[in-house]
Amino acid sequence: MQKSEGVAPMDIRVELEDGNEISHAKVFIWKTTEKEHEPHKDYRRIIEQGFLQHGYPDSSAKKIFERFSSSKS
Repeated sequence: MQKSEGVAPMDIRVELEDGNEISHAKVFIWKTTEKEHEPHKDYRRIIEQGFLQHGYPDSSAKKIFERFSSSKS
């Protein structure tokens, strides 16, 4: 079984903006009381690569992570 930081993945169904569906996407959900924080740089890089592999412009991934940049100020 694949784990990330001791957490097993969960299968979810994701509906894309174009109406297509990913029926067996994997997510790792940590239960925490911590405030939202920026993901680890390696994980962020993987997310950004996934966006590009699926045809999204680089700006799409950057927009998602803007919230962390603005919260640091």
